[in-house]
Amino acid sequence: MTEKKEKKEVKKTVAKKSTSTSNKTTKIASSKVKKAVGKKTETKAVKVRQQDSIVVGKKSDVLVKVEKDKKSIKDKKVENKTDIIRATGRRKTSIAKVACGRKDSDISINVNDLDYKKYFTKLIHQQTVYSPFALLGIKTGYVVNAEVFGGGKTGQADALKLGLSKCLSLLSEEFNSVLKKNSFLTRDARQVEPKKYGLKKARKKEQCAKR
Repeated sequence: MTEKKEKKEVKKTVAKKSTSTSNKTTKIASSKVKKAVGKKTETKAVKVRQQDSIVVGKKSDVLVKVEKDKKSIKDKKVENKTDIIRATGRRKTSIAKVACGRKDSDISINVNDLDYKKYFTKLIHQQTVYSPFALLGIKTGYVVNAEVFGGGKTGQADALKLGLSKCLSLLSEEFNSVLKKNSFLTRDARQVEPKKYGLKKARKKEQCAKR
């Protein structure tokens, strides 16, 4: 009986030693794994931070450049607005696209790449085109380029007059008030009445034969 008890006690001690050693080995292995994982995560975090810093720097540089470009474009637009003023005038079926700008010289009005006196041969049409400047008493300092199409010469002259007066009204409030009082900014809506069926024109009829 004593021998059996001794054998059991030896087996228990051996089992305890084996479990303790296995626990120690598992603890050491887990600690090593944790350390390795921690180092990897730290290195990844450092790399990500470095990449983020680089990307942010690049983005900031790009944003600064874009903002500078936007500012330059805005400045150019403002300069163009102050230099040249554009407007359109209409009368009957004719349309005039007018561009007016300031210049240290006598007034020059070009219509379809020609001087307005050469394009409009009649004196009445010349006077109607020049009438906004005559009303305001301006003799120098403006250049006008106009593109006119559609209708006849009278309609084109009136359309150019309206477009030019619109351009001048945008330059200053004084010009606007004077032109508005003299009805230079109102569009003349009168047009030819269309022909009616069974008649020669809008109102004209055939002569009635009595006998």
